[in-house]
Amino acid sequence: MKFLFGKFFKATNKSFGEGFTLVELLIYSVIFTVAAGLLTGILIAISGIQTRENSAFEITRQLQFVTQRIQYAIRDASVVEGVYEGDTEGTECTQFCSIKLRVEDPALDPTIISSDIGGVYFKEGSGEKIALTTPNIQITSLVFDKVGNPGGLSTVTVDLAMVFNPDDPQLRVAKTLTSAIAHVSAATFDSDLLPDTTETRNIGGTSLKWNNLILSGGIEITGPDSIGEQAGITMARGLAHGESSINQYYVTDTPYDKYGVRFDVGGSPMLYLEGDIGQSNRRAYFLNGNVGIGTASPEQRLHVKDTNTTAGQRTTAFNVFTIEAGYSGGDGAPYDGFGGGILFNNETYNGTFYDSAAIYGIIGDNSLNTTEGGRLVFYTSSTKTDAPTEKMRISGAGNVGIGTTNTGTYRLYVSGGDAYFSGDVSAASFTDRTPYPENLGIAYDAVMSMQRLPEDEYDFDNKESQLDHSTLTEFVKGDNGYRDLSATVSAQNEVIKDLVRRIEELERQLK
Repeated sequence: MKFLFGKFFKATNKSFGEGFTLVELLIYSVIFTVAAGLLTGILIAISGIQTRENSAFEITRQLQFVTQRIQYAIRDASVVEGVYEGDTEGTECTQFCSIKLRVEDPALDPTIISSDIGGVYFKEGSGEKIALTTPNIQITSLVFDKVGNPGGLSTVTVDLAMVFNPDDPQLRVAKTLTSAIAHVSAATFDSDLLPDTTETRNIGGTSLKWNNLILSGGIEITGPDSIGEQAGITMARGLAHGESSINQYYVTDTPYDKYGVRFDVGGSPMLYLEGDIGQSNRRAYFLNGNVGIGTASPEQRLHVKDTNTTAGQRTTAFNVFTIEAGYSGGDGAPYDGFGGGILFNNETYNGTFYDSAAIYGIIGDNSLNTTEGGRLVFYTSSTKTDAPTEKMRISGAGNVGIGTTNTGTYRLYVSGGDAYFSGDVSAASFTDRTPYPENLGIAYDAVMSMQRLPEDEYDFDNKESQLDHSTLTEFVKGDNGYRDLSATVSAQNEVIKDLVRRIEELERQLK
């Protein structure tokens, strides 16, 4: 080689007038070809390295872009509804997965990120599916996995593998990226929130609880149509006094099965709402502050309605409303005078409420009279501040007593006052308690004491303002200051008899 280059350099010193020999030209050609080949190989190698570096940069860029787009979509979503293979919801995610996200904006809901061998795609609402990768990218796999985190945020893991220039073995670049994305947005739903299996999942737990549940609609609790108590709503605050709850129950009974709702306060049943299945006349309604039992349109605070549907009882009374009173005072069985009833408490003129009247159903039996029937007792208050006391009763025998607690054998016993009748009073017989004047002087004085009122006090249209009661003698004046009619008749009877005797005496004298 040294010899050749030496010859070459010697040849360059030749005059321009001399030419190259054939050997020299061949040598020059070989040297040039070898040098050009070496330079071309170097250029090709450098170009391949540059292309692979560009491919690696491009696949890294697209890998990061796709991952970041997925990350943003998951974090901004209201809920991650599910992951599945391909476009078929409910299938297990294995290679080319899709993830369905629910978002607040109706125009973008649902947002679906899907994949196949040709790329990764992004679809919002009813819009077109948009490719997130370029055509020279081939997806090897895209796998989503939703991981629940009790007490914390749910997480979605993403495994993404892709290839750049998959058909060129020399320039082919493959990369994989695995990441975990926390779902941090508050859940906002615009469709049904459904569990993956029925009657298994809970919202909250014994140790981890939600605070408040605010709804604009209702709460529907359904369960198996079986005998017994079905779970309802339990309010467990204040455990020192027992929890409160609302529970539904279903019992069999004759002639109809019954559904009911029981309200427990402090661990003890306080209210039952129960109805025979199919018997609408036995249902309770709360409407505009009124309570209707057996009626859907209660007109008063309490409106009770029932219908007797038993044939042959159209002239028979039947129970519509029952007041049941028991006793557990610890000092023995209930005794004569015990009973429940209705108390009337009314507002007076000064705005104060007082007990004004009451009606009680009272038992009469005791340790001696164990078969005595009950009685109905009416209480009224003498003044507005007085507690109501008994003023009238109907005994177990049907006797009526006014002003007395012992009617005896009388159908009507009025004590402590007079009875006034604006109409006629008839009886088959009377017990005679008529007072009678001791002598004619008392009789004449009584008759002569009855005078009309002075002209300026007399009222022709009002019979109670015609007789002057102030002039009556004690014999014909009753306890209330008015005229005693029986005493008046007795006095008049004696005066008339005396006048008849005097007339007869005068007639004998005239003969």
